[in-house]
Amino acid sequence: MINRIQKQLLDFFVQQNILRGSQIKEIETILAGATDKSLREVLVKGGFLDAEKLATVEAAFWHLPYVNILKEEIDEKVLATLPLSLAENHYAICFKQEGKTLFVAIANPDDYDAREAIDIWASKQGFDIRYA
Repeated sequence: MINRIQKQLLDFFVQQNILRGSQIKEIETILAGATDKSLREVLVKGGFLDAEKLATVEAAFWHLPYVNILKEEIDEKVLATLPLSLAENHYAICFKQEGKTLFVAIANPDDYDAREAIDIWASKQGFDIRYA
């Protein structure tokens, strides 16, 4: 079954001329028959989008800047700012710091629990968070 956010994201792909309506129907059919697959998995492994394109479009959908962290030079001290448990559990990485502002790339921008956990930690540490 496809949830509301997934439907909105798929509609966004059509609006942006990234996917066609027939592809959306195929994706919805795949998701309906496979409860163990995520939308991201179906889009990438199914050959509808490559991972890079998916990341850029999701960033636009969520009104976040897109950052390819593989191309970023990340200071080890900045990288270590976010506790490893938060980074691993929520697929997040701190890639830049400007004063008390941390820039955090998050793999699943629709994971509100991840954002909340990172925001709570940051607040306790006196940091502001900017997601990418």
